[in-house]
Amino acid sequence: MKIGYVIISDQVIKEGCKIGYLYREKPEDEGDSGWRIFSGKESQEYADDPTNFAMYNVSTLLDIDPELRSILADDYPVMYERDTGTNKLILVEDD
Repeated sequence: MKIGYVIISDQVIKEGCKIGYLYREKPEDEGDSGWRIFSGKESQEYADDPTNFAMYNVSTLLDIDPELRSILADDYPVMYERDTGTNKLILVEDD
């Protein structure tokens, strides 16, 4: 799958936390997919520090969670959150 790079929290990559929240925004440049991946446990202070995130190839993300393959083609803007009851990523509807 070729969609551009994804930005992933160190909590997911380095600490091995499960992906709990992800969203796709308008890409910043040609190589950017617009996907931002979080554990969902990051504090605002943590999320505000860009050194806690890095760019990765989408294959790295799919190695972590192959279930994401089915949603990565979704167009922006879109958000998903892990449902604690089912442990599945669910689409977050705008209010």
